[in-house]
Amino acid sequence: MWVFGEYQRSWLLAADDTVAEAEIVLFTRPVPNSADSLQPIWHYRYEREMLRSVRPQVAAVTGGAVLLSIDECVNGTGGCSQSFALLGHGSPQALGLGFLDSLNRRFPDAIRHGFHVDLPTLRGSAAVYSADDANCCPQRIAEFSVRLRGASLELATLRLRRTN
Repeated sequence: MWVFGEYQRSWLLAADDTVAEAEIVLFTRPVPNSADSLQPIWHYRYEREMLRSVRPQVAAVTGGAVLLSIDECVNGTGGCSQSFALLGHGSPQALGLGFLDSLNRRFPDAIRHGFHVDLPTLRGSAAVYSADDANCCPQRIAEFSVRLRGASLELATLRLRRTN
């Protein structure tokens, strides 16, 4: 069982200087439905003025390991970034983004505001910008699926569609 908690705190640095901080903690319960307490697996602190949100997601993969995704979204129109790790019986192993390398080779300078991969389905999407597209409005979306190969998430399928 996996759950995450989000904690908020404010730091009063001076009479006129307060910093709001958020912390995300990912927990697991080693034995489902047991009386054991939750064990923290991962945590991340950030300031809300810099990031809009940070969300973990987990999915089981073959061999008893767990795939972890951390989705960080900035305020405004800057988009989101996602990082991945494999949690096994040792330390978390950061995963390479082979699929993103493939997208960037196919669409040079066109993936500008990140991507998102849904862990349970391993399906994702990314806006594909043309040189004359406005920041808000890409004309194409890349829809893809990925597969875990070694220490990297690789592109498995790719479909390009128009947004209008």
